[in-house]
Amino acid sequence: MESFKHGGYFILFSALCTPFLVNIVSYQRLLMFFIIGLASTVFIDFDHFLLEYMNTGKISKLWDAAKQPLRTLTDPEYLELSTTEEQRMRAHLLIILTLTALTVPYFVLGTIVIVKQILTVVLVSILFHICLDVYSDREEVEKFRDYLRTE
Repeated sequence: MESFKHGGYFILFSALCTPFLVNIVSYQRLLMFFIIGLASTVFIDFDHFLLEYMNTGKISKLWDAAKQPLRTLTDPEYLELSTTEEQRMRAHLLIILTLTALTVPYFVLGTIVIVKQILTVVLVSILFHICLDVYSDREEVEKFRDYLRTE
């Protein structure tokens, strides 16, 4: 799924969650959480460039993305990365597991509340991203199966 679509779905998800959070946190903090979550949901896809580098040994795709970031977010075919869906999902899962492992001490040791809240927002937004990817991949697989059945 394109990063741009991830952002759109996160905005919808945030709109659905806002009524439940308004009484718990201030509007300023809610806006900060929204911006952090949106950035986490969209920019986790930049791990694809690391995978591209691991596959090809070239970093040129990252520079192309940096030159035209809006096109990179809206047109997934623009860069034609050589990564597979499986590689991308594994990379996302590795990131979420690493972040979770790094987050546990903050929750156990009882550090500053805002740190816990920000880490929670980042983890939830990345999990949301992964769920959207899995759902999108499932739809693509079913379309391909239907195509094979008609042949």
